[in-house]
Amino acid sequence: MKLQKFLIGLTLFLGSCFGLQATGSTVYAADGPDYVLSPVSANKAQSVGNGYYVIRTENDRVQQIKVNILNKRSTTLKLSLSVNTGYTQDSGVYAWDSAKIPNDSSLKYKLRDYVQPKTMTVSIPPKSTKEVGFTLNAPASYSGVLMGGITSVPDGGKETGVNGNTALKIKYAYGLPIFLKMDNVRAVPNMSANSARGGLYASKTAVLANIENNKPALLANATMKLSVTRRGEKNVLHTANATGLMIAPNSNFTYPISWGGQRLEAGDYTLHGTGSTGGQSWKFTRNFTISAAEADQLNQEAGFKPDYTWLWITIAILVLIILGLLIYWLGRRSNKKKNSANEEEE
Repeated sequence: MKLQKFLIGLTLFLGSCFGLQATGSTVYAADGPDYVLSPVSANKAQSVGNGYYVIRTENDRVQQIKVNILNKRSTTLKLSLSVNTGYTQDSGVYAWDSAKIPNDSSLKYKLRDYVQPKTMTVSIPPKSTKEVGFTLNAPASYSGVLMGGITSVPDGGKETGVNGNTALKIKYAYGLPIFLKMDNVRAVPNMSANSARGGLYASKTAVLANIENNKPALLANATMKLSVTRRGEKNVLHTANATGLMIAPNSNFTYPISWGGQRLEAGDYTLHGTGSTGGQSWKFTRNFTISAAEADQLNQEAGFKPDYTWLWITIAILVLIILGLLIYWLGRRSNKKKNSANEEEE
């Protein structure tokens, strides 16, 4: 399933408030070169027609999550499947490709914790299909949306190229998103800034803004505008804009504001941000400070040579002071000699 198709379907999914139904007999799938993953509806509470699971449930209800695997190979396919909790990548896109996800203080319920088994290894004979399943036990007390997905990785990965004499083996993965919705609950997302700091992005100086959605709802197709000023000033130093953001429930991500190839300067700053989607909008600010030591270290790591301007200025000031004192001393000495000569003549 292509990313564009997934994002379009996901937006429609949110717009209808989890009311999607499979249309006709078409079921989209995660289609790779060697195999295909297709979601299978286990009951009437599950919709799978757009290539992902939309599961309505009640608290503490048990149901199956089924997936069909088609092996295109002429040899047996050994596949590792895992169910992971959704998180937000630093690009601002929802993902479910890792069991270890960034920590968020608002994330109290993780989809992976309510699924058994969390991982499994499956062997599919050549040119055949196999259906497997996971058991989902919904939380006993929860309101909102749990998000994640099934990730698949073929055993051994895929040999993709050669670098010198070394073969590079990269594991490619395909997956199916899961949206678990508690019945009769509509959660509303949020956008705010946890923090901001000086940092590096792609080895270039930047300000890194940590953006959070602390609500149990997907923040879909969102637009965000960020800017940085000196604290207490209105002049905007640098900006960053983002569109099409897909921010997972109860998650955060770090978004860069490029410093335009310039040095970071020590000082007090303010991050200003706005966000919007589907008639909702947010406005937020966050003060932060870049110390002289942080600025020096980041600038050096970005390839800037150490800035000794302050040292030369200090040296120049000291030289001027010394010259001034020397001139003053020489002047006084000259005056004393003149006064002594005048006294002797008298």
